[in-house]
Amino acid sequence: MVEEINAEEAAKLIEGNKVVKVIDVREADEYEYGHLFGSTNFPMSAFSNRIFDIINKDNKLLVVCRSGSRSLECANRLDILGYRNVSSVKGGLRRLNNFLRNKVGVKEW
Repeated sequence: MVEEINAEEAAKLIEGNKVVKVIDVREADEYEYGHLFGSTNFPMSAFSNRIFDIINKDNKLLVVCRSGSRSLECANRLDILGYRNVSSVKGGLRRLNNFLRNKVGVKEW
C-alpha cells in the first residue's frame, strides 16, 4: 500500500534529503506552465515501464500532480511493480507550493 503524505511532510523531505526524487505525473503542458524545479515529468498518459529504466528503486520517490489523484494512481502502479519507497503527496502541488514557496525553486502557476 502506498503512503500518502501531506504537503508539509513532503516539503521537509524535499528540502532536507538529496535522495528524494520528485516525479510529476501531470501532462507536459501542465508541467511547462509551472513545476517544482528538479522534478522529473512522466505524464500519467504516458506512464509505462519506460519510467523504470530511469528511476533507481533505492531512491525515495515522491509522486505529485496538481491535486493528488493522479499521483496516487501512479504511485500505486509503482508499488505494484516493486517500488517500495514511494509516496503520493496528498493535495498535490496546490498544497505543496504553499510550503515550498521561496524555499526552493518553484515556478508559479
